[in-house]
Amino acid sequence: MIRYFDKSNNRLVYVGKAANDTYWDQHWKSESSKLKKQIKVKNDRFIIGYTKKYLPPGTKIFEGGCGLGEKVCALHYHGYDAYGVDYAKETVKKVNRCAPELKIKVGDVRDLQFPDNFFD
Repeated sequence: MIRYFDKSNNRLVYVGKAANDTYWDQHWKSESSKLKKQIKVKNDRFIIGYTKKYLPPGTKIFEGGCGLGEKVCALHYHGYDAYGVDYAKETVKKVNRCAPELKIKVGDVRDLQFPDNFFD
């Protein structure tokens, strides 16, 4: 797997293996030793700063491909109605065990199980 940062489009690019649920479970497994520390981070200054600049607390926010859920967690603890979806089943199970108060579930962003206009 080749991974690089595409500066012109400001994104991380993965080339090679298919990024399926098994791939992402393996990816997040390497990070899961930090899970309890990450999931309890209640102040991600970048995410919270920009979100508060444009959206009031209580806003329903969705993060697709939330991984370990640290952004969902920070938003939740700052008064947002935050939801996360990831298709890495084992990762989502770990997050749900560690932080059951968060609204994170297994899903595919191409086929969301939310009604139209659910999120703000």
